[in-house]
Amino acid sequence: MLDIASDGKHVYWNVDNNGTSIPLYRVPVGGGPVFNVASYLKYPSRIAVDDTHIYWTDTTQNDVKRVSK
Repeated sequence: MLDIASDGKHVYWNVDNNGTSIPLYRVPVGGGPVFNVASYLKYPSRIAVDDTHIYWTDTTQNDVKRVSK
């Protein structure tokens, strides 16, 4: 696991797949099915969440990315 964040309803995290197609996942706080929020990310880190989006930094492009919840 590279990073983890929570909005109180879900927990979000990413997993290093040996540097290839790093996914971003979500699961309800109380447990349940894991949902793939985004795939094929390049070196995402530092996850943050707000009421509407999930954010992460892309260290290869020095950029902040986001996806709707």
